[in-house]
Amino acid sequence: VIWLLLGVVSLLPDMAFSEESVALTAEESQWIAGTPSITVGGEMDWAPFDFVGSDGTYQGLSRDVMDLVAQKTGLKLTYKTGQTWANLLKALEEGKLDVLPAIYHSEERAAFTIFTDPYFTVRDYVFMRDDAAPLTKIDDLANKKVAVIGGYVIIDRLQNQVPEMEFLEVNSLQEGVNAVLLGQADAYVDGYAVVSYHLAENMQTG
Repeated sequence: VIWLLLGVVSLLPDMAFSEESVALTAEESQWIAGTPSITVGGEMDWAPFDFVGSDGTYQGLSRDVMDLVAQKTGLKLTYKTGQTWANLLKALEEGKLDVLPAIYHSEERAAFTIFTDPYFTVRDYVFMRDDAAPLTKIDDLANKKVAVIGGYVIIDRLQNQVPEMEFLEVNSLQEGVNAVLLGQADAYVDGYAVVSYHLAENMQTG
């Protein structure tokens, strides 16, 4: 696989990883005490941050952060998984989910979402087959078909940068990787740490 860095984004909340509890106002404590549960949407395959493991449990750095938030504040959390990213975003916008713990910021999403400070930085890369012509700049993707998971904010950003780019929207990371390996797309765009982890775990090359 060859790759080209697209940009750096941050996952959103920032909280010191210590054993101490968080100082809450009386109003915050009252709200937490009166709230039965917060519904958190989890992705299926965005490891190592946000995914469902082979044993069927929701796992990852984002889960660890949310569990820490619950431990420090007394919040009660309910995790829901099994949906595509596009459907998770829709559920958040419609109020069916309260939190998405691994989400990129955009002005459009800010219209219905309150973002915290970042807790992790993710670099987005373009992944291509080993036998593809190397990329030196983003404009090299003009007239190329690029696989991206539906609902990703990077779609709009890439369209603005390279209008001649064609998109193939997929439902999962594996579907995007397969599209490149099978020649259905010229490239796949996602976080470097996520794709690298996935390829290593599944022993995929190409």
